[in-house]
Amino acid sequence: MNSAYKISEERFPILGSSPIREAAAEIRTIPDHDLSFDRLKSLKELVGQTYPKISEQRAKGGEIRIKLDESAGVRLFDELHALVFASEDGRRVVQSKLDGLVVSRLAPYEHWKAFRTQLFEFWEAYKEVALPRSVTRIGVRYINIIDLKTPVRDLQDFLTTVPSPPPRLPQAMSSFLSRIVIPDERSSGMIVLTESMEPSPDSKSVPILLDIDVFREFQAPYPEEFDAEVLEKLHDAACRVFFESVTERTVEMYT
Repeated sequence: MNSAYKISEERFPILGSSPIREAAAEIRTIPDHDLSFDRLKSLKELVGQTYPKISEQRAKGGEIRIKLDESAGVRLFDELHALVFASEDGRRVVQSKLDGLVVSRLAPYEHWKAFRTQLFEFWEAYKEVALPRSVTRIGVRYINIIDLKTPVRDLQDFLTTVPSPPPRLPQAMSSFLSRIVIPDERSSGMIVLTESMEPSPDSKSVPILLDIDVFREFQAPYPEEFDAEVLEKLHDAACRVFFESVTERTVEMYT
């Protein structure tokens, strides 16, 4: 078994290629009392050149309410959940909601500085239109897919933690799912680390999901102008989680 990749204090290696399939950053807010999706549609005037594709994300479903001595009530709903703004190539996407926004960058991921700029530029436009009263949550998420070429004899050659079957059961695994939640003092946030392996559509590789979600929640009132240092600490925490989760052999695959 290999050990975790060794990193110096907050100095992360620059990878030649990236396993990141999607990077996402969220700013959740307490909305203005009069905010509506009709008002949010005016974002097109501010960001339309960068995000010319606009669509609606809807939430559909139903619920049954049963009370004693009353007949059951059924409610079906089809509600607008978010306005989705996308770049021409579809790699930069923003979900604009009544209670905040989620900015995404799909593969190929560039670098943190470019992604951070994407977030801040849309946030400035969102603030101008939505007039949020307060920020309640800031989060950074990286969804990585590590494709391991077969045959893979031992996953611990690539990952520092791998769930294993009980000793007296067969040791071969066709899939696994692990999720842990970790309070992080350095970022004052929470880390949600999800690892999974699913059967590959072909026999040439084994895809490993490494989903890193780091966020911090705030009690209102929290200022509309959040400190950018909060975001930097969350990003650094996400990087620490990645490099603590993989071995040197995995890093070598992407350098």
